[in-house]
Amino acid sequence: MNALPTPTSAAAFAHYAGGIDQSALDEMFRPDGTVRPSYRGIATALSEIEPADLSARLEALGRAFIDQGVTFSLSGKERPFPLDPVPRVISAAEWTRLEAGIAQRVRALEMFLDDVYGEQQILSDGVIPRRLINSCEHF
Repeated sequence: MNALPTPTSAAAFAHYAGGIDQSALDEMFRPDGTVRPSYRGIATALSEIEPADLSARLEALGRAFIDQGVTFSLSGKERPFPLDPVPRVISAAEWTRLEAGIAQRVRALEMFLDDVYGEQQILSDGVIPRRLINSCEHF
């Protein structure tokens, strides 16, 4: 039934040789090493890519992120925003729950930005130190 490569049969999954780490949930592979049904398409696509090619693609993505300003600053150095090369598969049921939380957080962020660029009540109340906002070069 599962005609996809096992962790030891594809170069992309060579790091799985010797068994799956049982101490952590692996979203793509079951403990016996077979691919979970929701990840079959992704596993197939990844098994066809050589590890060196995947690394080159990830490096190019990092450079593109830096060139386009998709970065964050850590210790004064701009770094590309991290992006997992393997998409996370989310079921419809999981997404329904996540969607509600994401929508709530978007509303909260929009209200925060509206206040910071408007009345600045959050700053006046001392919830956020004014220096954190005023010292940001993009404010």
